[in-house]
Order: sequence, then C-alpha cells, then structure tokens
Amino acid sequence: MHPLRNLFAWSGIICLLLVTNANAIPYSFTKVADNSGTFATGGFARPYLNDVGTVAFKGDLNNGTSGIYVGNGGALGTVATTVGTFNILSTGLSINNSGTVAFAAKLDVPGAGIFIGKAATVPTPAVSGGTFSNSGFDDVRINDAGTLAFRATNSNKGVWTGAGSTYTLVALEGAGGFLEVTDPISLTSTGTVVFFAATAPSVGGIYSNEGGTAHEVVGAPSYLFPRGGAMNDSGAMVFSGITPGQLGLYVRKNNIDTPIATSQGPISSFDEMGINAAGAVAVYMELDSGDFGIFNGPDLVANNIIRKGDALFGGTVSDLFYNDGGAINDAGQVAFSYILTNGQQGVALATPLPEPASAGVLFAAAFAVARRRIS
Repeated sequence: MHPLRNLFAWSGIICLLLVTNANAIPYSFTKVADNSGTFATGGFARPYLNDVGTVAFKGDLNNGTSGIYVGNGGALGTVATTVGTFNILSTGLSINNSGTVAFAAKLDVPGAGIFIGKAATVPTPAVSGGTFSNSGFDDVRINDAGTLAFRATNSNKGVWTGAGSTYTLVALEGAGGFLEVTDPISLTSTGTVVFFAATAPSVGGIYSNEGGTAHEVVGAPSYLFPRGGAMNDSGAMVFSGITPGQLGLYVRKNNIDTPIATSQGPISSFDEMGINAAGAVAVYMELDSGDFGIFNGPDLVANNIIRKGDALFGGTVSDLFYNDGGAINDAGQVAFSYILTNGQQGVALATPLPEPASAGVLFAAAFAVARRRIS
C-alpha cells in the first residue's frame, strides 16, 4: 500500500473509533459491601457518597442488628449500631468530605434525635430536646461546614437548618401556604436548602431558601409535577417536570433551563437524580420497555452507567437503588445498591475510567507510523 494511502487508512480507522465512542464513558465497579457475610439479604439502604469517594449506608445484619457503615471497597468503618444507645437508625443519612456522617435515630430510652459521627468514634447528638422534644426525624443533609438540613415532625412536619444549638425553620406544613413539606434534597456549601413542597392536593413545586425565605424555584405553570431538585454549589440544579406533551429532564443554571432528555422516546420517567460541581448528572430512569437504570444522559447506550440486565460482580443486575442528591460526586463517581439474579445484594461504587487518548494524539501516532514507512 502507498504510504499516503496507509496514513489515510489509519486516520479513517481512528476517526471511526472516535465517532463510535463519542460521549461514552466507561466505568469500573467496586464492591463496597454485600450479603455474602454478615449483612442480611434485603438489608442495604440507598447509599450516600462524598467527593473523596467514601460511601455511607445503613445496613442490616444477619444477627438482627443494624448499623451505619462507611467504605470505598476496603474494610468498612462503623459509625453507629443498634447495639447499645440506638434502637432504630434512619436510612436518610449523608456524609461530608471530612467523613462526618449525619443521621437520625430513635434511642433505646424514649426519645430521638439527629447525631453526627465518624467511623470508630462515638456519635454525638446534634439535634434533640427543646423545640424538637418528641419529634420524629427524617432525611438529614450535612455540608462541609457542619451545617445540617433535616425534616422534623412534631405537631406538624417542617424543614429546618442550622448547626450547633441554633436551628432555623425553613418551611412548615400548615403555615406559609404549605400543605405538605418533604425531606430536604440538597444542602449546598453556602447553606442553601432545596426541598419539595405541596401547596394543594396534586399541586407542588421545588423550593429553596436562598436569600433567607422559602420560595418556589420550579413549579406550575412552567412545569407540572416537578421532582428532583439536586443542586450543586454553583447553583446549577437538575430536575424533571411536565411541559405540554412530554416529561422532561432539565438542568437549570443562571435561570436558563437546558433540556437533557425527554419522555418522547424510550424513557418513561426520571426518578432519583444528582448533579456534581462540573454539572454532570446521574439519573435513575425507567424505560418504556420496563427496564431501568442509572444514566448520565439521554443515550441509553453511550450514557449508561448501570442498568437492569448488565453484568456485575459475576451476576446480572435485577434491581437498583439510587439516592436523590447524594450519589454522584465531583469525581463523577456514582454510588448505588443492587440486587443480582444470583441472589447477591450489596452496595457498589462506579468510577469513570480515564478518557482514551484524544483525536490529536491518535492522529499524531498514525502520522508517525505512516511517516516511518515513507522514510
């Protein structure tokens, strides 16, 4: 073959490879915990992930106890267990970048509260008594400054935020026009809380306390039945909502909504979702075929992270569980719990692999090969 034709042939092959792999991000998968040992079948809650790749989750053990654990593929650390002080541990926990886990718990003696702790340390109470006497607590978020956001139930349910001994009410059911207030979805580094609230039956929106007062940021008439609302520290937010004729997934930044995917195709719904500092998203999607998975975009092949039917740890995925607002980190890692067709269950961490060499590098390599042949 003539040397120049050889160069063109190499270039064509490389271009084909680049086009074929456009936007595809391969992942490696690390097993954080599974039910092959002390963990019980059906005992893994949705995990939460920090930016250094540490996964926190609640797990139930074969001996009937439960615990809150942290890990990244090596030995697990124990934050709290139901042996001793705690009677029931919540599944709605979070972990910040220093490894501090915030969680709600009921005590062996009457009472409940929100506690913070790290692996191998004794958790300390963060919220209990006073205003929150006899309260029930739900999902808890903690940021790197130690600020908390959580939902507490006393006479009515409300969302609160604060640190130390000072907590401020963000929204309360039966006040300010709120019929229902749900768990906080996001808590940014600056203390902005994002949550969902309903103002009437079947009428709700995504709210934020940015600026000091709770206000709707996504809702009717622009979007019906919105959900999601995970927000990163730059204020970009991922959410879904119904516009005329379709359900869509969007990222809002600087008050501009960019569509990511719609239901006019193989996707039927968007459920749990997260967004990282770079604006990358990971979303649990249900498909018209009845399948489901976690995707980072609309292409069910190129944007697939993990889905039903995929091979994983020697088995085949039959179910997946993902966390709103806390399961994709700034490195693009994604944490999830899984069930395989062979009975294996556990918690896993998906890590994006380094991108392949760029087109320029590959073309330069091809040119060098051809040039050597010309010489």
